[in-house]
Amino acid sequence: MATGRAIDARLGASTSLDEFCRRAQFVNYESTRAMFEAWNANLWRDATGLLLWMSHPAWHSTVWQTYDYDLDVNGAYYGSRKGCEPVHVQANAGDWTVLAANHTPGAIDRAAVTATVYDLAGKRLDRRQQTINVAPSDIATAFTYGWKPGYPDLHLLRLELRDRHGALLVDQHVLALPPATPRTSRS
Repeated sequence: MATGRAIDARLGASTSLDEFCRRAQFVNYESTRAMFEAWNANLWRDATGLLLWMSHPAWHSTVWQTYDYDLDVNGAYYGSRKGCEPVHVQANAGDWTVLAANHTPGAIDRAAVTATVYDLAGKRLDRRQQTINVAPSDIATAFTYGWKPGYPDLHLLRLELRDRHGALLVDQHVLALPPATPRTSRS
């Protein structure tokens, strides 16, 4: 099963069905959010929309469903909701470019993008901040978050976007892996 191998490659082997299902929902969240973030990153350049096909089939599944036949929401629903925020901050998992997306009719001027790196115990390892301007219905790149020696293989990247007065507009937590770590398994 390709999905099971992908989950194991990303998060390690599951020891029970409950653990596998929790991990599958996390992967659903992460992969669906990533689809919308890929659209954000290419906004109006080569992407003007995104279509989710078969996102609500009539049976239970561990992949692709935003909700079940009984209207129970899955990880993909929350990933869609996060990736489609009107104002969004994200990191590209391919090159770790950090950018802000603005899907509103108003500009966001002198906003601060912050990336803070934590180990899994919650210890802060690094922090970077950049002030940016984001035009209406556009994106703005802040910086590239680089992998540094000493980072654990698995760590958290907290991204924040704050307005010019310091009020939090949006934040996101990203599970980061080293560049050489495979992100998916292919059958």
